[in-house]
Amino acid sequence: MGKKKLEETVKLPQHKHCPECAKAILDQDYCSEKCKDLFEKRLFKKKLLIYLQVGAAAFLILLMLFIYSGQLPF
Repeated sequence: MGKKKLEETVKLPQHKHCPECAKAILDQDYCSEKCKDLFEKRLFKKKLLIYLQVGAAAFLILLMLFIYSGQLPF
């Protein structure tokens, strides 16, 4: 049993992939306006979630500091 050699190699032109659907594209950033809109919506939601998590963590830290220092009004 011998190893089979690939006799013909196919060379693809330089390309990149759409960040939303991963299709190969040549000159654009996205393959379509639909993918661009979906990507921007997903990115906005991801950023919003991060901001909310950081805000919640900061609020909890401040609340804990007030509770342990005894400065809460109730």
